[in-house]
Amino acid sequence: MKNLTSILNNWNLGKVIRTKKLRRGQGNHNWLVKTEKRIYVLRMVSSNRTKKEIEFEHLYLAKLDSLGFPYEIPLPIKTKGGKTFIGAKPFFWL
Repeated sequence: MKNLTSILNNWNLGKVIRTKKLRRGQGNHNWLVKTEKRIYVLRMVSSNRTKKEIEFEHLYLAKLDSLGFPYEIPLPIKTKGGKTFIGAKPFFWL
């Protein structure tokens, strides 16, 4: 994706070393993003998902985490502007 750099600039990730498009995903597109700080997964959500559905998913993940769910929860990373995702169909989040 040619706009990947501008999309990633919405987060404080540090220097991006490498990105790789992942093949698997159930209706979403995912990229592995390696930075000087750590490794992230950028998700481009299927265009049939609404903003409210993504907000609900993020609230659900946060609730599971706060209740001590016994597995690692992939919590979204907030953007520089404090949001959990960006865009308007497609939506992106880390």
